[in-house]
Amino acid sequence: MARLNFNDSSNRVFEPVNTKFLETCSRWFLIFCIILAMCISYIHIVYETAPVTGPSMQNTLNKYGDELRDTVVINVFMKYVNGDIIVIDRSSDDNTKNFHVKRVVGVAGDVINFVEVDGEYYLKRNGEIIEEKYIKSKAGMVATYNNFHTILRRKEAFQQYFDSEDNFTVPKDFVFVLGDNRGNSEDSSINGPYSTKTVVGKVQYVVPSGTSIFSYFLQNLFRLPQETKKLYSNV
Repeated sequence: MARLNFNDSSNRVFEPVNTKFLETCSRWFLIFCIILAMCISYIHIVYETAPVTGPSMQNTLNKYGDELRDTVVINVFMKYVNGDIIVIDRSSDDNTKNFHVKRVVGVAGDVINFVEVDGEYYLKRNGEIIEEKYIKSKAGMVATYNNFHTILRRKEAFQQYFDSEDNFTVPKDFVFVLGDNRGNSEDSSINGPYSTKTVVGKVQYVVPSGTSIFSYFLQNLFRLPQETKKLYSNV
């Protein structure tokens, strides 16, 4: 009579699947998906991106020319102060985005002027001459000075904000901005202050030309606060 070999693998009874382990894995995977979805939603709500066009913010941005454009990451909720870089929405009614990147030099209540001292031109804010380390060239301040005292000073819409000494008080709910490349920038020295309603937000990060936004954040994941400080280190 043939003997049954219970040690034979073909006769083994299958062990039950460890359902508890699978349930734990499924639970953690679901948690991961929820966290990932929350992070993506947070990024879409808080941040906006825009390419930097033109030379008005050189050499802070687009230092290699307009052909190699930087991309700015904008925090739409972060408060801005003098010295910060912000983005202004100057889009028309055709829904085409037209973002201008500029430097804040005056907020509501600030008294702005541009003065000449020993042959050099400076921004004067609230009676104090401001040393602006970020501007591309001091020579460009001549254009800003002339724009402010000739073009802006003569605009009827803004004459009420000038006093007899050409001091300009930034009105409530407006912001006075300039490009860092003062010799080549269309900004508040020509157009006057911009409504705070047109401010998209504060520039928090700058993604260099040729780098994807995803790649930039992966490379700087653990030093993003330092990247923000770096952007304003020369203010």
